[in-house]
Amino acid sequence: MQSFVNRSIFKDPTNMFCLGLAVVLLCLSFPLIPEWRTFIHMWRTELFASVFLFVTLVWLLFRSRSTPLSLTLDRREMLLIVAPISAFILWSAVSTAWAPSWRSAIHHTVVWIEYLTFYLVVRSLIDRRGHKKLLATIALALVIVSLPAIVEYAALLVFGGATSIGIRYARYGEQINTLVPLVFAAVLGLRGKQFTIGLAAMAALWLLIFVSLGRTNIVLFACAIGAIGACVFVFRRFHQYRLKVVIAILVLIAAPVPIHLFSLLSDDPNIPVVRRVSDDSAISSSNGFRKIMASIALEMLRKDSLTGVGADNFGTQVNAYRAVYAEENPTDPNLINAENEIPERTHNEYLQILAELGIVGGLLIAWLLVGIGVMAFKALRHQRTLTGLAALAGVSIFLVSSLVTSYSFRLIQNGFVFFFVLAVAAKLLLKNEKSANSPARLRFTTHQLRVPIAVGILGCLVLAAYCAVRVTSVIYTAEADKAIDLEKAESLYQRAIAFDPENPDPEFNLGFRLMVAKSFDRSAHYFEQSIAKGRAPSVSYSYLSTAYLKSGDHAAAARSFSRAVQIYPSSPFVQTRYAFILKESRDEAKFAAQMAKALALNHADSTTWLTLMQHGALRASEEANKDRSISPVMDLTPMAAIYAILNERIIDHPEEKSTVDFMK
Repeated sequence: MQSFVNRSIFKDPTNMFCLGLAVVLLCLSFPLIPEWRTFIHMWRTELFASVFLFVTLVWLLFRSRSTPLSLTLDRREMLLIVAPISAFILWSAVSTAWAPSWRSAIHHTVVWIEYLTFYLVVRSLIDRRGHKKLLATIALALVIVSLPAIVEYAALLVFGGATSIGIRYARYGEQINTLVPLVFAAVLGLRGKQFTIGLAAMAALWLLIFVSLGRTNIVLFACAIGAIGACVFVFRRFHQYRLKVVIAILVLIAAPVPIHLFSLLSDDPNIPVVRRVSDDSAISSSNGFRKIMASIALEMLRKDSLTGVGADNFGTQVNAYRAVYAEENPTDPNLINAENEIPERTHNEYLQILAELGIVGGLLIAWLLVGIGVMAFKALRHQRTLTGLAALAGVSIFLVSSLVTSYSFRLIQNGFVFFFVLAVAAKLLLKNEKSANSPARLRFTTHQLRVPIAVGILGCLVLAAYCAVRVTSVIYTAEADKAIDLEKAESLYQRAIAFDPENPDPEFNLGFRLMVAKSFDRSAHYFEQSIAKGRAPSVSYSYLSTAYLKSGDHAAAARSFSRAVQIYPSSPFVQTRYAFILKESRDEAKFAAQMAKALALNHADSTTWLTLMQHGALRASEEANKDRSISPVMDLTPMAAIYAILNERIIDHPEEKSTVDFMK
């Protein structure tokens, strides 16, 4: 028994590190934790990551009292990887001086402190034990994630209906595509049953990519497999793996076939992935969203070229700069996009860094990219190991994905996988050819390592505290939403605001409750505050205008909603809503001019919107049935705005509540 305990997982620090890393990677799948959504930043992954790294670093400090710590890095690794990341962290911290949200800038800083800490810890483990155990841990965690997704996709084929598989699982695509070249290289070195198990794991990872319906992820997965296949067939030293590569590719091609046999049990012949890839409307909308976000990011960069708007401040400042961009480019067709969303990220990591940290931040990231370029040159020149080439392929795929992804370094799990693969690449591709005692290598002692460990511990504590504060605010908001008594609800909303002054949701929800209670002046105040903090889709401005209209302040309603017109000039709803507000203000001339503008933009939608606002849903539906040239009510977009108008009408026309309940 004692022998078993000595060999147990709990006796090996590397095993414990792997276990903690697996928990971080799987934390989004834990079913017992409610889906408390914090504004912009994702608290769950960051809290788990902070606790994991905090325990790791404290254990290292405790262990250093009896066993000396050491870390050896090549000078080029220090210069090309550690130095630019450290400088990037410092610049991010400095941006708190001008960032409108200094809390977000601090958040960005401590996240990158954790990235550098993770990189150095993993780099040390790779030096001592190699990378295979860490690779197996990450791959196994992602395989576990894939299993319910595959089952859910099969159920979708049988029963049909709507699905959120893509939304929930696409965020793992970047992790898989970054890791899969290393997994493929490792599998090629296996034999017998181990090779079969490795192929099964690769198939599971591929199926998670496949069923999450992400076009970019599917293409990048194919590129990852193709990169390793090309290395095997092009470089002579890897020719012994050619047959295994062919077998692996055939297995991956065949993997989706068994799942689609379930479609034989359904009357619906459509295959979700085919429908997704061929959905021209969705593709156009997705591309349009990326284009408008890129335009806004470039507007930020133009206004603050050197410094940017501050680390992690894109999401809080996006509408302010969208208004500026829309005023200067009123005919841009992409302005129609993202009317009913709270854009948190640009879907392009490099543009977001430039927008938030300016040219200085861009140059610091370019410094890191130069280091990766040096690794690429050395890899292609020497082709020492397939593992080194695979690590380089994984890093490259992540960097390409960062051009279009919503997450990239903004999801800490993605960052951990990237920096693990980068650590493998640095170990294999930046090592010096000379002896271990060469002056080209730097060896850090226990005393020297205590400073970065202390900084890492501080970063973990700050990020954990930040996450705890934000999620506490969300919990108070959720409790307030459930409270029937308005006085009790308001008390809880105020606690939520006190805990996290940058959370716009408690103020918006309190504003809505006060509007329903016909306390319109106070309702308008809280809607204003929520919009100022970044919750500013067009429907938020609609609720604000309702509060002002019902309070009798028509001028304030028109003034506040004119801001929505600046931000969303291509929206039929916004243009028509503004015309309606002008009509309520008894300004018939301005109403006629504004309504003409709305009708010119989209006659079918604007006509129905105006009827809905003036006469309600039944009248609007009847008009649409009589005149096929105008839009049915439920075809209008954004959908949330329909219910905002219906809620407004219920205030003066409670008899329409039954119609609203039926439509819901």
